Amino acid sequence: MWELGSFSNKKIFGNSNIRCNCGKEALIRTMQKGQNLGIKFYGCPLWPDTHCEFFRWVNEHTDTEEQQLKLDEKTKKLHSKKAKFEEDLKHIKNEVFEMRIEIIKCSRKEKNMYLALLFSWIFFW
Repeated sequence: MWELGSFSNKKIFGNSNIRCNCGKEALIRTMQKGQNLGIKFYGCPLWPDTHCEFFRWVNEHTDTEEQQLKLDEKTKKLHSKKAKFEEDLKHIKNEVFEMRIEIIKCSRKEKNMYLALLFSWIFFW
């Protein structure tokens, strides 16, 4: 599989979840020639001193990786929505607090009006 073109043997560590057939952490390498010039791929860190033929393009994802990427995206959206809801809840709690204060003020005014009416009946009756 390595006959796709020459490549850089530059050892760049990639995703530690990607392992070659030897069980080693795959390295990211870069194609240096051919139609795939400049494209990165995962390869065995022991190659060419091994017969491991592990190869995967860096942007090639397994079904599990695709699902994880989708879950990560959904998680970010949910965290964003949660933050918005928390902010909305904070505003609603402030409004409720202000309404309670207004109700208390209105209740006091009502009580004062009742007492004023009562005293006016007593003095003017």
